[in-house]
Amino acid sequence: MTMTADRETLVLEENLHRLIRDYERRVLGFEARYEIESADLAVELAAGRLRETAEVAEWVITWRTLEALRSEVPTAPVA
Repeated sequence: MTMTADRETLVLEENLHRLIRDYERRVLGFEARYEIESADLAVELAAGRLRETAEVAEWVITWRTLEALRSEVPTAPVA
């Protein structure tokens, strides 16, 4: 890779990590407010213990987006 490509990759990775931290903060806010872990959202909704409101829908979208962003984090090559 060229120096410019290396720098662009670094900037993209930094932005990805910043975005992930932002989404993590948002998810933690929902979890604190509803006292439910995001991993349990689907079960709680299906059981009727959590009503699907606009805010809960935003939480679901935020959680799924966070999971998708996390899957984009490059892993270190195995030596």
